[in-house]
Amino acid sequence: MKPDETDKLENDISSLIGRLSSLGPLSNSGRAGILIVLLGLKRATFTDILVAVKTSKSSLSTSLSILERSGYVRTEYGFFRRGGPRTIIVITKEGEEAIIEYLNIMGKITQIAFDKNMK
Repeated sequence: MKPDETDKLENDISSLIGRLSSLGPLSNSGRAGILIVLLGLKRATFTDILVAVKTSKSSLSTSLSILERSGYVRTEYGFFRRGGPRTIIVITKEGEEAIIEYLNIMGKITQIAFDKNMK
């Protein structure tokens, strides 16, 4: 690979990493995982997310609080005849936009790495 090409790749990756950082709460892969789950489901119980992302209750609770403060999710509380009270987590439009941006950036970083290794 030519030095100019290497410089361009490094600049592209630095720029993309900067964009990832601008997504704030999504700089944590656990929180990104929560939004990826919700992107597909739109809404899920606390327990469903807990099982999907394989984390502790306290870690999930902390992550959901951060995501909610950022406007990426909202929490609803309901009571079901079978099973009693449930906490439902819903992804917001802002959350959808943020996780899609995150996935696009990760895809570009992956493509750059793939292209670099194929040369």
